[in-house]
Amino acid sequence: MFVYKSLKNGISVRLDLPPGGSTFVVFGKKTSAGAMDLSAPDKVKDDASLPPARVVALDERSGLMHCWRNGRYTLTDGKGRKDHVTVKGLPAPRILDGQWKVKFDPKWGAPAEIKLRKLISWTDHDNAGVKYYSGSGFYTRALDVPAAMLARKRRVSLDLGDVRALAEVFVNGKSAGVLWKAPFRADITDLVKPGVNALKIEVMNLWINRLSGDMKLPPEKRFCRTNIVKPSWRIQPAGLLGPVRLMSSVLVQVDRGGK
Repeated sequence: MFVYKSLKNGISVRLDLPPGGSTFVVFGKKTSAGAMDLSAPDKVKDDASLPPARVVALDERSGLMHCWRNGRYTLTDGKGRKDHVTVKGLPAPRILDGQWKVKFDPKWGAPAEIKLRKLISWTDHDNAGVKYYSGSGFYTRALDVPAAMLARKRRVSLDLGDVRALAEVFVNGKSAGVLWKAPFRADITDLVKPGVNALKIEVMNLWINRLSGDMKLPPEKRFCRTNIVKPSWRIQPAGLLGPVRLMSSVLVQVDRGGK
């Protein structure tokens, strides 16, 4: 079953390819009888901060949709048959504001630990060791997960917002995976429990920041060795910039009765 989504200026198609894989997608003048158009109300489609709904599985009798927003969704096949799914009760994303602890490796010039009342780039910090730090920074805090977010068929994800340059998420000591490109989002459903959880996010930035800082130091105080004498380097934004959000979604069964 071929599933696509009609957009204002075109068509969106989900493709699952192996590493290095490729495929041809050809659209004819007529819609295939086996094709499905997934549409949602405007208030659902226009929220760019949430992932779009997608069809996880589909056959002639049933299907499974992954939805991130409340609303009424419609699947339309090539014969004009429509199947409707209504999602309700999903809570809005929760921003993790408040204090974060960040640990660094002091061997590279930064203090062992700092506290941030809000997320900022390391390059905006007053401490020069943080400003020019390159390497790993470990963000920690408590993560409170309401029991309602873990209801049957619901999924819980952690969206990191902006990250410079890559991150690995740990919940209760277990990794939820490495995130190296946008969207920096990890499914943590199987790692969290209702109530308070331990959250750690390891962020690694670019080496250019430490090299740039070294150029401002006398040779005997530099942390790196390089044969580049007069580089035109500029420090780059670094760290967890956020906003970090706890997000809820749900897997919804589709009864393909048709109308």
